[in-house]
Amino acid sequence: MKKLFALLLAMMMIFSLAACGENNTTDPDKDNPGTSQGGEMQGDNGSGGAALTLENLNETNYSDIAKELFGLEIKPQDGWTLKDTSSPNKVNNLLIDFNVPDGTNGKEVLKTYFDACIALPSGIWKEEIDWETYKVSKGDQFSDFDSFFTAEGNHSDTLTQGSWIYDFDGKSIQFSYSCRMGMVELSLTRLS
Repeated sequence: MKKLFALLLAMMMIFSLAACGENNTTDPDKDNPGTSQGGEMQGDNGSGGAALTLENLNETNYSDIAKELFGLEIKPQDGWTLKDTSSPNKVNNLLIDFNVPDGTNGKEVLKTYFDACIALPSGIWKEEIDWETYKVSKGDQFSDFDSFFTAEGNHSDTLTQGSWIYDFDGKSIQFSYSCRMGMVELSLTRLS
């Protein structure tokens, strides 16, 4: 009985290795760069070159990707240098970190991004989080920066933070911002 079980187990291992081998089927999206598998976000960079995707994110195209996929123009201000840009899951999120001069007014920078989001047709909503399911959804809508910053901004002499939800291209986007100790951190996440 043990020998039969060992033989059966060995056969299953062989078949599973064969199933994991090279797959020679053709990719239906290989010749159609405007499509994607697995929910990956893509945009057209307008130059006729490769599509802008979070998979090909780098230090030279992060601003184009932010504009195309999240609707925001994110560029370093005077004196800023790009520290890092990444998309941890390469599907729906974009993280951008800048080194900024000491004394950078985090509230003014946050207002710049708030104004850019409020200019989009959808507006800005308070971020509501269900801590049991970790689901993020829209709360109260904001129409001006001062009311947002009073209600939602986290700030001190050395830290300015804020987050909200806005809509772009029919999808909800979570925007998070932090300015502290010579660094600005931006996070954009497509929620739906």
